[in-house]
Amino acid sequence: MRIKSVLRGSRRFPLTQEEAAPFEKNLGKLQKIMRDFGNRLEDAEHKEAKEYLVGDVEEL
Repeated sequence: MRIKSVLRGSRRFPLTQEEAAPFEKNLGKLQKIMRDFGNRLEDAEHKEAKEYLVGDVEEL
């Protein structure tokens, strides 16, 4: 992942493995939060689509 390579070091701000460790730990937490959010968003989209379908069927 691009963020990880930046955290491990760059020409401008080189980081040692020890300096990058806390950022990598937080990166894992952030990735989990983003996955959970994506799953909830996907569930909400499916629920909304289902409600539209139910509404369309009721009109018939």
